[in-house]
Amino acid sequence: MKRRGAKKVSPSTERGVRATGPQGTSPKQGLLSRLALLGAAGVAILAVVLAIIWVYPNNASTTFDLKKWQSQMRHFQKLRLPKVKEGQKMNVAILGGGVSSLTTAFYLKNSSVGDLMNITVYQIGWRLGGKAATGRNLTEEFGKRIEEHGIHMLFSFYHNAWQMLRTVFNDLARPPSHPLATLDKAMAPHPEITFIEYRKNNWTKWPITFPAYGPHPWELPPQPINLERKSPGCLTLQFAARWLFTLLDIPAPDENGISFLTELATRIISNTGDCRGKPANEISTLLSDVASVLQHVLNGIRKSRAKVDSCDIDNDTIRHVCWISQIGLATLKGLLRDKPTTWEDLDHWDFLDWLLSNGFPSSLSHIPPVESVYISAFAWINGDMSKPDYAAGAALQTVLLTGGDYNGEWAYYMRGGTGDTLVLPLYQWLLSKGVQFKFFHRVVGMHPSPDGHHLEEIDIDVQAKLRDSSPHASYQPLIYVLNGTMEAWPSQPLWEQLHNGDALRQYNFESYWSSGYPTERLVLKRGIDFDVAISAISVGPLKYVAEPLMQASPAFNDMVLNAATTPTFSIQMWFDKTAAEMGAHGFSNDTFNVVGYAAPFDGCVDYEHVIPFENWQGQRTPNVAKDVLYWSLSWDPLPGSHPFNDSTYPENELEHLKSVAYDYMNKYLQPLYPGATHSDGSLDESRLVPGQSFANQFFKVNIDPSELYVLTPTNKTWFRLNPQNSTFHNLFLAGDYTFSGINIGCIESTVRSGIMAAQAVIAVVESSTASSWYVQAVDPSLQKVPACAPLFQRAYCTEQQAISAQQACRVAVPNCAVNPDFCFELIPSTSFCYPDAPTGCSNPVPGNCSWYSNCLESRYSCGEKGYPLGYGNYYCRTYFDMCPAMSDFGQKWCQATRTCLISTGAQLLCQPTTRNYTCEEVKAIAFNSHPACYTLPEASFCDLPPSDVKIILKGFRVSDLLSADTIKQMESIAKICLKQGRQEIVHIIGEVFKDLLKVLA
Repeated sequence: MKRRGAKKVSPSTERGVRATGPQGTSPKQGLLSRLALLGAAGVAILAVVLAIIWVYPNNASTTFDLKKWQSQMRHFQKLRLPKVKEGQKMNVAILGGGVSSLTTAFYLKNSSVGDLMNITVYQIGWRLGGKAATGRNLTEEFGKRIEEHGIHMLFSFYHNAWQMLRTVFNDLARPPSHPLATLDKAMAPHPEITFIEYRKNNWTKWPITFPAYGPHPWELPPQPINLERKSPGCLTLQFAARWLFTLLDIPAPDENGISFLTELATRIISNTGDCRGKPANEISTLLSDVASVLQHVLNGIRKSRAKVDSCDIDNDTIRHVCWISQIGLATLKGLLRDKPTTWEDLDHWDFLDWLLSNGFPSSLSHIPPVESVYISAFAWINGDMSKPDYAAGAALQTVLLTGGDYNGEWAYYMRGGTGDTLVLPLYQWLLSKGVQFKFFHRVVGMHPSPDGHHLEEIDIDVQAKLRDSSPHASYQPLIYVLNGTMEAWPSQPLWEQLHNGDALRQYNFESYWSSGYPTERLVLKRGIDFDVAISAISVGPLKYVAEPLMQASPAFNDMVLNAATTPTFSIQMWFDKTAAEMGAHGFSNDTFNVVGYAAPFDGCVDYEHVIPFENWQGQRTPNVAKDVLYWSLSWDPLPGSHPFNDSTYPENELEHLKSVAYDYMNKYLQPLYPGATHSDGSLDESRLVPGQSFANQFFKVNIDPSELYVLTPTNKTWFRLNPQNSTFHNLFLAGDYTFSGINIGCIESTVRSGIMAAQAVIAVVESSTASSWYVQAVDPSLQKVPACAPLFQRAYCTEQQAISAQQACRVAVPNCAVNPDFCFELIPSTSFCYPDAPTGCSNPVPGNCSWYSNCLESRYSCGEKGYPLGYGNYYCRTYFDMCPAMSDFGQKWCQATRTCLISTGAQLLCQPTTRNYTCEEVKAIAFNSHPACYTLPEASFCDLPPSDVKIILKGFRVSDLLSADTIKQMESIAKICLKQGRQEIVHIIGEVFKDLLKVLA
């Protein structure tokens, strides 16, 4: 093979042939020849252990370090520092306009290579924000009120979101007269949550005020991107250090008891500090100390009251302390028992089930603090309130982050509503950086390349055209409120800007159930309209728009089909009096956040702070709004199927919501707002604004695929894909359905995902600016050979990548294998190129079996009998469902082994590129890592119970059990188990293995 302007490439750099089995002996003879040394039982235990290498083949590392990741990529590809050819830019298409989309665009443009990209955002309808979108009602008497998709707050632990917002607001430098000029003016501190309990025929309130810690999050010194996660033990200690002393303000067993608790709590707090670097045994000791404190608290309550297990205590303070102590003690017992190294290690449990397994009293299953965990996450699949399901690791992480990892106040309201306070400034910042926005562009199809490795085409329906047909005309989406001092999003398109706008008023461009408007199909093509794409579309629509990608990629298919979602609802009610004037009491602040109230509307928030940002003064209405109450939760939709051609369905669902809400308010509003109800408890509509009418309030049912709230149920986390690894080389993902490290539906999860997608694109831009290579066919007839044609259709980032890509063609054309110079010629280029394996393979999602095929096999192409597919992928999928059926220790062993094994995969992907490993070397390196990973000190195969061993044996292939490679690692593991004194495990498996030998005989 010739290379223009370079020395001849040596054939010695070619990929080695795939491994074949030992010659000259049958598998059975190979086994029997070794039985004399080990005995049947020793052979058996070693065979069984081999199977588990594929159970959870993923890296449990939870820190995503951009610099380290880019360094690995450069080392892997031998890339030079970026030197972009003058005038050359990468075209980046971002599909969708939600928070993840805007975050990705922000971090791309705020990077050192931001000027090397042309970024275009394609957005359905007339506004940005996704589930965070808001709109101003333009009906005259409605005061340009803010209408939301649901309840949104910015929690203080949203560290990366606050960093981004600070940059945006500082750069915009709005004039002081702007109502939202600064974050100080835009944010309203919200330090309280109120639990409500129905006890003895009364609704009793328990307001909890979170103490402020230091400056507001936007006042902290600028910090770099931080995607690190604190371990379960570390974050639990941090939470305890903040809240431990609040539990000591109750009667103690005696004076010595309270002295002991105070001393112990003080020691815990003083030793916690920055626990991220503490050894696991020190963290366990401190967790045990915290458990001792909580146990002493419960003992103090038990001494004088017999109902401590049910916390059925009339004194509100002591009952509440009893609740929290029971939850805390069960949590600590679980952490000490399971010793999770990552949050995902607990995600095979439902949160409540996990607490119950750790001794939490079942009589407390429905207390407000427990139910609030599910309420805050809408954790009912498809809105079915009888089926709560929330992965324990994700749930616990969220609770501890919310209450134990914040600066300033616990949470903040957005004074101008979510869209105008959060989304709009991001939009303005991106506009100033040259990002283009294509409104009324609905993505309807995504298609892979013929080889299945790239996103090739994107189908878009243009929903509306502009009245102004000049080449540089663009839709201007904003209106002005508050006497022209503040920009805002409208709740409907600005029809006057659209061609035939009046005729389009009957359509809802955001609804899948609204069709019939004329569209124009736009097809974006790879290499022409985009080089890389970010799918920032929510996971709900992907099953409709990305079906071809699902068919091309098992991992992508698994992600979409296993994503759990729920419809939600939003209700906003405006009143002509403040909450205080309507008799709201029992809260520690004028505005409140209620959780655990009567079903099905279990939570509501007083949003009085947005009233000054709405235009109620001077409206033609008999009353002016002074307060607004928001309700939002999961919604159980009407039964039956509702195809998108049933245009009546959205209106039927909305009327159903209004009916349920009207009945609910007539029954349950009085305990919250006595002054908004009649003496019989029914709703007093004369208090409502505008028009003294319930019908004039805002109601929304979020049933469209793009509006569905993403859930985190049990056993689903590992189907999430890393944003950097969609399994397609030029496609990255952004959204709260990806594996971002905080795997729940929230702003910070979305922002983290957007950051990771941006990091991947930045790495591609940097790698693309190095010299790349095209493979040209010396003999033009090769371009017609199916195995060869894809070889000539892309640029390769390195010479070695281009050489390795020729393997399939060489197999198909023997002459090319004998003398590559007569077939291939390498041509230097400055075209954009893509890495060998999908970006992000070094940070695979736990439990994602497709890592073997999409990453390891993509790198080495060893075929169906090679290690990546023949061993790794096969056994991962075989045992995927078996591992959760094992004992607690067996599951712990699976997780620990998974963490250890993936490091070998990372080494294989990041190896020096003077030459590729051969497939035989890949197999040998992987197999050599097995014994040590199977027998880790904290979780050794030698300690597995017999039932787990039998589960493992069910899925093992006899041909693999009897292979020479298996026998070799059997010898190593048997010695380790015997050295640990575990002869019984050898005997147990030996008995099972003898049955197999009888069959073979």
